[in-house]
Amino acid sequence: MTQLTFGLLVVWALLISALPLAPFCTLLPYLALSFSCRCWPPALGFFCHINARSQLWYNQGWHTIVNVDRRVYWWFIKLTLADGSSCFIWRDACRLEDYRALQRWAVLWQADAHDR
Repeated sequence: MTQLTFGLLVVWALLISALPLAPFCTLLPYLALSFSCRCWPPALGFFCHINARSQLWYNQGWHTIVNVDRRVYWWFIKLTLADGSSCFIWRDACRLEDYRALQRWAVLWQADAHDR
């Protein structure tokens, strides 16, 4: 119930704020996801490392990345892992240089994924 209330508050705030409609429409799929599965993927608020084999080190282990979602890269990048879980890497949680390097890696990863 708390997540539903929070989601409705977010939608209400976006509708009445001076925020342009384009960012709201971009976030709409994520809001719909939060209502359907009742959860947001966790944010990586601690040390993580991505190696050349598209594996993410966090939570004391390596996890293979199977999808990178950059639709709202100016706020966060969403990583989907092989075990079906997802996580966010927020722009504000990283140093600017690290986040830009992550964006470059995500572009190369998506280009490589299309070549496969």
